[in-house]
Amino acid sequence: MIAAITAFAFLAGCDDDGVRLSAEDIADLFENGRTVGFQSTRFSGTATFRKNGSAKMSIPALGGDVGKWWLDGDQICSQWVQALRRKPVCARIERFPDGSYAALDLVGGFRLGTFTLLEYED
Repeated sequence: MIAAITAFAFLAGCDDDGVRLSAEDIADLFENGRTVGFQSTRFSGTATFRKNGSAKMSIPALGGDVGKWWLDGDQICSQWVQALRRKPVCARIERFPDGSYAALDLVGGFRLGTFTLLEYED
């Protein structure tokens, strides 16, 4: 039973259609500011990553938060005032043929959530 659950979790977190973005691709995507609509297993909302490194997010069920973001090689990192108890989190990014993206855990490569690009809102 445990093996079946582990296998399901592994398969749910992987998708062979995604292309991992390079450091340059991620910089091109975020460095001039970007607003995204995101979906995780627990909630959905929007996040804006501003050119100056500040960020804001809104989750309709929970409210808003502010924080900061930065690039670290082929990873995008963020730290929020309230979310995740102020713990910095970094992820790699994959792009899919339908134009959506996924943020991937650095250790296991599991999908943390998906996002789509929205019109930039500063």
